[in-house]
Amino acid sequence: MMKNPVIRFGIILFTICFLSAVFLSGINLLTKEKIAFQKYQAEQNALREVMPETAEFEAVKKDSQTLYYKALDKDKNILGFCFMAYGKGYSSQIETMVGMSKEGKINAIKILSQSETPGLGSKIAELASSVTLFEAITGKAKKDEKLKPWFEERFSNKKIDELDKVDVITGATISSSAVIKSVKEKAEEILEEVKNGQ
Repeated sequence: MMKNPVIRFGIILFTICFLSAVFLSGINLLTKEKIAFQKYQAEQNALREVMPETAEFEAVKKDSQTLYYKALDKDKNILGFCFMAYGKGYSSQIETMVGMSKEGKINAIKILSQSETPGLGSKIAELASSVTLFEAITGKAKKDEKLKPWFEERFSNKKIDELDKVDVITGATISSSAVIKSVKEKAEEILEEVKNGQ
């Protein structure tokens, strides 16, 4: 039996850490494909949400990485473009799917991922509801099937040069500014890519 408690506790701690690492690695291997599939499904659903009139989405790739999607009608005519915009919020990276017309007008946006502070930065993904407190308490509230986050609605039908006029959210200035800036910069980049024949 070891007489030095430092060595004994060190071995115990090493064993616990080693077993935890093996366990977490195993869980990661088991769930990796499922997580990737769910992310893919969320992206496909977001594409349909930001460009609902599209019949088919054609990925434009560069070095096996998707730059953007061409939104095509049933006759293969380009309706617009969809792309992911990434912005650094207050406490996380914010991933946004954007649908844009050929002329550079934002059709809609959908925030796919954010881990901003609840009640503050997370307001960028809060739903706008017309339900009153009385209706909610009494249970008389009607279910609204088409409810969308109110911040996302501010982008609809805005040209790229009008995005600077989208109001930031009080208490969530960094998060909302990150979305506005990332959408504007990526939209300009995509239009430039399209103009150059990419």
